[in-house]
Amino acid sequence: LEFIKIVFPLQGSFLFMTENEKMEIRQGDFLIVCPDVGQTVLSFHDEDIIVNVLIKASTFRNSFSSLLAEQARISDFFWQMLYSRGGNRIMLFQCRDDARLSQIILDIITESAYEENPSNFLLKSYVMLFFAYVLRNHGQDIVMISQGEEKRGDLPEIIRFIKKNSETVTMVSLAEHFQKSEGFLSRYIKKETGKTFSQLLREFKLRKAADILKNSDCSIEAVAEAAGYTDLSSFYRSFKEMYGMPPAAYRELLSG
Repeated sequence: LEFIKIVFPLQGSFLFMTENEKMEIRQGDFLIVCPDVGQTVLSFHDEDIIVNVLIKASTFRNSFSSLLAEQARISDFFWQMLYSRGGNRIMLFQCRDDARLSQIILDIITESAYEENPSNFLLKSYVMLFFAYVLRNHGQDIVMISQGEEKRGDLPEIIRFIKKNSETVTMVSLAEHFQKSEGFLSRYIKKETGKTFSQLLREFKLRKAADILKNSDCSIEAVAEAAGYTDLSSFYRSFKEMYGMPPAAYRELLSG
C-alpha cells in the first residue's frame, strides 16, 4: 500500500476489488493505483499473467519530474496523488491490447530478473518509457478515476507554477497569476495539501538544491542562490532539517 502500482494483465484478465469498486480488467487494459488504496487482485485461470510494477512515491517524485511537467490528465492525477490529501484514486486505461506497452512490461520483467545485478537506471528508464508512451498514445483512453471524485480544481496548475517559479514566486505573484485573493489561495492550498504555501515553496527550493548538488560541482553558495535562498544560514538550516545532513555531506554521500 506504500507504493504507486501499475497493474498490467500481460495475458488473460483479473478481478480488481476495493472497498467501493469491483471490476474486471482484461488484456489491453491496465490500472495505475495510488498508495494507500486497499485492494484485492484475483485471477481465475492458470494462463493469466498479471504484472505488478511498484514505484515508491519518493522515487516517482525524484525520478519522473519531467512527466509531472506535462500538461495532461495523467500528470494532474500524479500531482493530486503526491500533494492532495484524500487523493486515493485509481486510473483505468483501455489501450486495445497495445503490443508496445506489453513489450515494455516484458523488458521491465527481464531486467528485474537479471541474474547478477539488475540495473535500477534501466528499470527507471523502462518505467519512464512506459509513461511517456502512454502519455503520447493513450492520453484519451482514461475511462475512469475512482475512490472519490476526480478533483477538477486548480491544484495541479498551482503546484506546477510554484515548482517552476520556486526561486521567485510569492503569495502575491501566485494570487495575481491565478486571479484569486491571497486569502483564498492560502486556505485552498492548506485544505488540499495539508501544507502551507511557505512549506510547499520550501520543499521545492530544497529539492531543487538537492538536484543541483547531485548533478553539479557548484559551490554551496551558488547552489543556495540557484535554489532561491538569499540567506545562506537559512539555507543550511532548512536543508539539514529536510535531509538530515548539511549540503556538503549530502553531496559527499551521493558521490561516495
